[in-house]
Amino acid sequence: MHEDEQLKPADEGPDLQRTVMAPTSGLDVWKRRGELAKARRDYMKQAMAEYDKTHHAQMAELRSICEALTGHAFAFSHVGPVGHVWHYCNHCGASKVDAP
Repeated sequence: MHEDEQLKPADEGPDLQRTVMAPTSGLDVWKRRGELAKARRDYMKQAMAEYDKTHHAQMAELRSICEALTGHAFAFSHVGPVGHVWHYCNHCGASKVDAP
């Protein structure tokens, strides 16, 4: 995002300015919830794009340092839906997956 661009608050976005009829069924509520969630995701993606450029690089560097210093301190997290065992480093958050 460039400096001359400004982010609009979510309630000013084009998806939310349209007239919305009151939901008349559970399906209408579900559809509207999906629209609102997507509008929020899109806004957050735009808002965080510039920050994420440096953040992801800094996190990758930190994980490399953690691996060099400690070899990571992996701890069990969970078993995935197809039996893969997930571990996360207690220091830097790196993940490791063991196949079944």
